[in-house]
Amino acid sequence: MDVQKFEAFSMQDAIKLVKRELGRDAVILSTREKTTTQEGSGKQIRVIEVTAAPAASNSKAITQSRNPQAAAYQKTSVLSPEQAAKAQRAQFPVVQKKNEVNVVKNMPTLGQLNPATRDLAKTLAGALEPGQQSIPKRTTHLTSTELVPAASTAIGTSVSAKQEQHLSGINRKFDEQASDEVRILREELGRVRREVEQIPQVNVTDQMQEIRVMLHDLMRQRHYRDNENMAIQDECLNDICIRLRAAGVLEAIISELTHVVMSGPRPTQGDGSPLVGEKLKEHYLNQSIRFLFRQMSVTPQANFTNQKIVALVGSTGVGKTTSIAKLAARLQLNDKKRVAMVSMDAFRIAAADQLRAYSKILDCPFTEVSDLEDLSEFVAKFYDYDVIFIDTAGRSSKHNSQMDQLKQLTTMPFPVHFHMVQSASMKQRDLDENLKAFRMVNPQSLIFTKLDESWSFGEILNTNITSKIPLSFFTTGQKVPEDLEPATKERVVERIFRL
Repeated sequence: MDVQKFEAFSMQDAIKLVKRELGRDAVILSTREKTTTQEGSGKQIRVIEVTAAPAASNSKAITQSRNPQAAAYQKTSVLSPEQAAKAQRAQFPVVQKKNEVNVVKNMPTLGQLNPATRDLAKTLAGALEPGQQSIPKRTTHLTSTELVPAASTAIGTSVSAKQEQHLSGINRKFDEQASDEVRILREELGRVRREVEQIPQVNVTDQMQEIRVMLHDLMRQRHYRDNENMAIQDECLNDICIRLRAAGVLEAIISELTHVVMSGPRPTQGDGSPLVGEKLKEHYLNQSIRFLFRQMSVTPQANFTNQKIVALVGSTGVGKTTSIAKLAARLQLNDKKRVAMVSMDAFRIAAADQLRAYSKILDCPFTEVSDLEDLSEFVAKFYDYDVIFIDTAGRSSKHNSQMDQLKQLTTMPFPVHFHMVQSASMKQRDLDENLKAFRMVNPQSLIFTKLDESWSFGEILNTNITSKIPLSFFTTGQKVPEDLEPATKERVVERIFRL
């Protein structure tokens, strides 16, 4: 058998040499990369060495055409770049890189799967690790030991047929094993994909609400086991909880109220007998009102004592301009204080016209400014007045640039006291997000407007308790200044329990 070695700068050039010398049906025995010395320059270069032999059909023709005295192993010269460019380029199929894993996009993370699917995914991931041998891996190039059995070391004409037979056996065995494993993996991955697609999309907010209700029920069951009279007490307290939920009070506040009321001493009459019926319900109602009174906070500075510069802030459309008109009229007409008003709302068309009209009615100073320099001049001019109200433009909690402009008021050379205006008709989520955004100016009180347009007043209680910011004023209509009242705990409780 005529075994020869060929060298070239690339694998494709080496294959060209093999085909040119031995024909297109030549058998490649082995390939390797080595370093050799370039003639003339003496530099070390990297070349590809391919060991090949002609096919059995044309082995005689090639042998007879050559010198019979030549050695069995011959080494051809290195194919130059010019010769490689002229030679016909061979087309080879694209081979996937070793250990390459196709990543499935838009798949959920491992923690989002159910336990059964998660265990199956871990098992499949372990099977695909390089250290595992569950799937036979084929080497890049077949070695001579794979092609030639260990017993057949002699080179002869009969070796080629044995090589082809041995190689076909290896390929057939590999294809059978690989096809079975790939089929199993495809079936498992398809099943995992179907299970993942069936996972429902759950709203986290709804889940939290369900968890709160479950915790409340668990607390009721625990107290029911601890007290033999809990059946009657629980029925009376449950009526109060239903009224609180209907008013929009947060479940966390209701759970804490239930725990505090139920953990107290058992209510009894004067003769020591337990309370029942309407008397027991009235007792729990009084205990609930006392609990809410302790949790709420109302500012004692309803008349802005020691607050000369007052700025009302809030989102668009909550009623800041009307609230300033009501506050200014209340202080000037009822408390006989000197007030001045300034508008910084340059975004809304004719925003300052409303305050300008009220300033003429009240006969108080008013101006419209567009920057902090004009505001400083107006404040310095009327600094001897009791209160100067600043009407700011409505700000969206989603726009950071607008909030940064509002924060510039905190850098003024005079102290500015901020009060936040919220609408009672807003949802709890909107109230929380707005309050989170306006925390940067440290509002000193909350003014709730449009109580006449809202049917649920639990949001006022929730915001007051969770934010720890006291309430200052409520507005209940459009009349100036009649529809303005100082905030009181009694007013909130009255609206919640509809007393």
